[in-house]
Amino acid sequence: MLAELLEDPEFLKMADFTMYPYGNGRLDGESIACQHGAPECRGNTILACMQELYPISADGASPSFVKAFVCMEGKDGVPETHVQECAASNGLDHAAIIQCADGGQGRQLALAAARQTEALDPPHQYAPWGTMDGGPPPPPP
Repeated sequence: MLAELLEDPEFLKMADFTMYPYGNGRLDGESIACQHGAPECRGNTILACMQELYPISADGASPSFVKAFVCMEGKDGVPETHVQECAASNGLDHAAIIQCADGGQGRQLALAAARQTEALDPPHQYAPWGTMDGGPPPPPP
């Protein structure tokens, strides 16, 4: 459902969406330990790079990371295994994404996502964890 919203130009005029791919990791200084190990950390870095290189546009016309992200999440849970296929089928440059993920930019994006998640007040309780207007969304009625 979120993917459909993030592709709707009318919704994008009302909302500013940012994903912080971190999950239930633990940040220790400059080191991230992911709940599901190194493959999850690698996938989080890839997703952070995808979002940086292909942000969601308010007009919904430009290629964004949303469809590729949905494609990758719909697979076996190992994003690196499917990033090339999902990027190519959605107009994203796989080589640029991997170059980012393999370099300092990817590391800084992963650390930024970790810091943003760790700074939540109140802290997140599970993943995915959404916020709205700076705090957790209200509970359903």
